[in-house]
Amino acid sequence: MNQVALIVLIVAIIVVVCLGALWIIYHAKKGPIKLSLGRPKPATETKHDASSSTVKDFDGRLRGLGAVSGAILALLAGKLWFMQLLDSKDYESAARSNSTRIIKTPAPRGRILDRNGVELVTNRPSLCVVATPEVAQDQNEVAHLALVLGMPKEAVQRKLSDESTGEVGYRLVATNVDRQSVAYIQEHIDLFPGVSVQERTERAYPYGTMAAHVLGYTGSITQEQLEKNKQDQESDTQPGIAYQAGDTVGQAGIEYQYESVLQGVPGEQETYVDAEGNIVGYGTATLPTAGSDVRLTLDAGIQHAAEEGLKSAIQAGKSKGYKATAGAACVLSAKTGEVLAMASYPEFEPTLFIGGISSDDWTSLSDEKSGYPLMNRAVSGTYVSASTIKPLSTLTALDNQLFSADTTVDCVGFWTGFGTDYGQWCWKHSGHGWMNLRNGIVNSCNSVFYEVGKRVWESDNKNALQDKFSEWGLGKTTGIDLPAEAEGRVPTPEWKWNYFNYASDEDRAWKGGDSTNLAIGQGDILVTPLQMVLVYSGLANNGVMYKPHVLKSVEAKEGGGTVMESKVEELYHISEDQAYMDLVHSGLQGVIYEEEDALASHFKNLPVTVAGKTGTGEVNGKDPTSWFCCYAPAEDPQYVISVVVEEGGYGESVAMRGARDILGYIYNSPDTSNAVSTTQIL
Repeated sequence: MNQVALIVLIVAIIVVVCLGALWIIYHAKKGPIKLSLGRPKPATETKHDASSSTVKDFDGRLRGLGAVSGAILALLAGKLWFMQLLDSKDYESAARSNSTRIIKTPAPRGRILDRNGVELVTNRPSLCVVATPEVAQDQNEVAHLALVLGMPKEAVQRKLSDESTGEVGYRLVATNVDRQSVAYIQEHIDLFPGVSVQERTERAYPYGTMAAHVLGYTGSITQEQLEKNKQDQESDTQPGIAYQAGDTVGQAGIEYQYESVLQGVPGEQETYVDAEGNIVGYGTATLPTAGSDVRLTLDAGIQHAAEEGLKSAIQAGKSKGYKATAGAACVLSAKTGEVLAMASYPEFEPTLFIGGISSDDWTSLSDEKSGYPLMNRAVSGTYVSASTIKPLSTLTALDNQLFSADTTVDCVGFWTGFGTDYGQWCWKHSGHGWMNLRNGIVNSCNSVFYEVGKRVWESDNKNALQDKFSEWGLGKTTGIDLPAEAEGRVPTPEWKWNYFNYASDEDRAWKGGDSTNLAIGQGDILVTPLQMVLVYSGLANNGVMYKPHVLKSVEAKEGGGTVMESKVEELYHISEDQAYMDLVHSGLQGVIYEEEDALASHFKNLPVTVAGKTGTGEVNGKDPTSWFCCYAPAEDPQYVISVVVEEGGYGESVAMRGARDILGYIYNSPDTSNAVSTTQIL
């Protein structure tokens, strides 16, 4: 019964009651009401006349009751008129909403392409079995459906009981259902009330694991994301897309970073339901609109070479007896900051997330024993920089007039600048002899850079190294358009004092040995592979660094072309004396062609000159961290590369191989040398 009918009934009852009351009062005014019970009146009964006061009292009551009754009738009549004429649309809308539900139809996500249009992530049709929530109440139907789909009954029951898709919406039971099962369901639809087959789209990865850490993956929206989305919707500054429970959204990488572009506009199906919520019919429907395609700066060929080169470097480390558990590689365009390749190992299969990842697979991907495969080590991994930092230590010494190009240090293998009790070894225990800064870079002579650290410690600016490293972007994020970028760390006296708050004041204080360690990239400094490839792009460009980015453009949905293109953005422009930069450039070329014949043999068949630096990071209780950073051509740099292998051993024999394989692909000149380094250069 609706509200209008209810009010009419109440009005009728009140009118009847009021009329009855009026009739009683009217007859009471004439005299007592007599009810005959069929017996004669007693002889002793006498008639009493009503006094004038009694008559007046009845008149007052009659008028009062009439006024009250009139007022009630007037109010009810007004309310009825208001509901009929003014609120009718609101009540009609409320009544309609009680019987109408909107079911969203998922929209295909936009594709993800490489810079040349190669599909890295696309969509493919998928036959899906869906069911209404009521199916969960029929255990016979659940068991039959499970048998047809080849799924455990418990799994089907769990899917049907999943309320993340909404109160009325279809529950997704299975994806990629084979056509034989689909045909059976459709031919025996009377056995499966509430079950239907839909053709949807799902993510497809033509190249499997390639670039998985950059591309990311999708999954059902979480409660935290829903709450954040609701806040954004209520905000005037960033409304974005309105999501609901059960929607598929980007959870990592480009899928997450550019969710608002890739996510399409879902379609809507109007459904009619009864009082119990069962669907009884369908109304109008709107088709979904696919998301926009995005084109990345990645080159699929270079990306493949980077991943294979990284695996080759890891295998080289293992062959030398090191654990070589994981690593990363970055390839950057020196002139634009475009990321041409970004590899991370261990890798993972993004297809595991299609249709929802199992708890066993998630546990495996999140397990330390598996090496945290979901972690993009290129942007999130932090490592001691080792000797790759020495070019910046060189610039620190020159800029602060602590060294000149001609200043030399006699390396005898054991540096005692702070006294014999505080001596530090050079990696070459027999010593390098007299070394200047340029040859210190070439031979990675620790004694030269111990002396740099000592002179910084004794200068007026004891933080000169930290200032230089920070100026070149270390200890802070680059701002790349990928999630979870790590800042790294440039240790300072303040940091050490606070970090080691459990130690004595003497041990917490910054000492000269901290500066000598920092000058050779050992100790507490932490950098990411992305930060180091950016530093070497700055060295290649004489102090200019462009902001690294992965998005190249957003493609137009119709008519071709683009709706947005990324722009080259200068991130840092560091003023360095050109003579100092030339010294560093010469030293980095010398590393490749002068340091060791075995190392040089790997690069001599390339058609271009390469400049670079090896590095070997020492970590307590672990095998050394292997580094190699370089750029090419040395005279006009176009490509910058950084490679790191966790617990991989020494840079010149392990990480170098990954960088060399990348250069081999770029310049169509594979590495033909089998020479193996016999040194252990830090």
